[in-house]
Amino acid sequence: MIVTYKEIFKLKVMLDKENIPYEFYDRSFYNVDPKIEYPSFQIIIYEPNQEEVEYPERLISVVQGKSTYGAEQDLLEIMGCLTNSEEKYDSVVGYLSAREVFKRIKKNYNKCLGSDKEWLKNLNIIIISLLWILVE
Repeated sequence: MIVTYKEIFKLKVMLDKENIPYEFYDRSFYNVDPKIEYPSFQIIIYEPNQEEVEYPERLISVVQGKSTYGAEQDLLEIMGCLTNSEEKYDSVVGYLSAREVFKRIKKNYNKCLGSDKEWLKNLNIIIISLLWILVE
C-alpha cells in the first residue's frame, strides 16, 4: 500500500510562514519493481546563526517515507528536538503530526535564537560598564 504523504508538505508551509530556513529533499526511490515508486521526503533544519560554519549543527531532521515510524498513517518521524525522556529510549520519535513537529521546531529554534540574544545583551552590558569606567 502506497500512502500519499501530506504532513511533510504541511510542515513546509508552516516553516515558510514563520521564515524558518530549511532544506527539503525528495528521497523517493524505486525498489525491485522499477514501475513502483516509493515516495520519501526529508526536511533538515540547522541551528540558527551558523552561516559561516562549515559543518553546522542540525537542530532536527524530519522524514516521511517507506519504513519511517508513522508513514502508513501519514505521520512524521524526527531525529532531534526530543524531550529528555524520549532521548533516554531512542534517537528518533515517530507518529507525529506536522503541527506537533512544528511546535518542537519553533520552541527549540527560538531557544537557540534566545541564547544568542542573551549573549548579545550581556555583551552590551559589559561594553556599557567598561565605557562608564573609562569616562570616570
